Amino acid sequence: MHVRMRRIASRILLVTAAAAALAGSPARGQLEGLVPPPRLQPLPAEALNLLAAAPAPAIDHPPALDWRDAGIVTPPKHQLRCGACWAFAAVACVEAMAIKAGADPGLDLSEQYPISCDTLYHSYGGHSYRNDGCCGGTVLVFEFMLDWPAIPEAFYAYGDGDFDGAGPRACSAEPDWNTIPCPTHLPPHTGWRVVQWHPLPADPTGVVPKGLLMDAIQQGPVWLGYEVFADFVAYWVGGDPGTPYRRTGGASLGFHAVLLIGYEEERNAWIVKNSWGAETGPFGDGTFMIDRDLHNCRFGMNAAIVTAVSGGEVALRPCCVGEDCQMLSSADCIALGGDWMSEAEACEPNPCATPVRPTSLGRLKDLFR
Repeated sequence: MHVRMRRIASRILLVTAAAAALAGSPARGQLEGLVPPPRLQPLPAEALNLLAAAPAPAIDHPPALDWRDAGIVTPPKHQLRCGACWAFAAVACVEAMAIKAGADPGLDLSEQYPISCDTLYHSYGGHSYRNDGCCGGTVLVFEFMLDWPAIPEAFYAYGDGDFDGAGPRACSAEPDWNTIPCPTHLPPHTGWRVVQWHPLPADPTGVVPKGLLMDAIQQGPVWLGYEVFADFVAYWVGGDPGTPYRRTGGASLGFHAVLLIGYEEERNAWIVKNSWGAETGPFGDGTFMIDRDLHNCRFGMNAAIVTAVSGGEVALRPCCVGEDCQMLSSADCIALGGDWMSEAEACEPNPCATPVRPTSLGRLKDLFR
């Protein structure tokens, strides 16, 4: 009970601080510390469009889609003080596509690895771009992941980006963030590599149109950015979960990268996974909804999709479709409407023929319907 009251009190303080920031000036200073710094570095459309490819046109757009229902979306994480939303969204995307390809649904990959190790320069349209750890990065993190796999979190845990524990420094200072060093040795035969990715065609401002996002989300979650304004922070810490976010005012705080995981036609909203904690946001689960047309915050900036991954271990377990048992991945089992038996090793003896204790996502859902 005391823990619950502390959480409620903490939430009230956050809402009060956000409201005060909106009422006063400057918003940036008053909101500092409420949320991680938005440090996505948007790239110009003329550069990314050199790599862009339109998604395959979807035959049908169902009235609602949420990739969590397919069991491929991992729990939101917290980037803390480090401005590495670009890496968190990219790793979340790779995790989802790896689970879709057959990885264990408990897959947990390292964000610290691209934060510390992606220091390559990429040249497009006559300009060079480089990701800069906690001081910001771009969608070109996927170029890094073509050659360097996303390794398990257990091998290279997140350290808030900071090496000496002294806390965040101004990214304009010298030296800036003392990022945890890139490891010299990697565990063999682990991790998931991006085999194919591409940005989606964008308008001159770098924003991908809604129609292309609708086609892309049918294939899997989408990495994208948007501009964070002060009123979004107020929405994040105390917004009505029944009302998708629409910008109404407040100063710009910068750009932020997230993972688009679905949509709802009924509320005309996108469903988005953030990296500001697993028990935060208007739904208390690390996600939010944003209006698909009236967001007014350049939602869809530099949007990109991963279409193929490889290299990791595929987890096959018994899948019960009725009393029929098949050895399938979690994603394939859920797609068939089956129950994935995470604790069983084989279909002999048949775990589907007699009542068993629920262990799968499907069976757990049935218990609470």
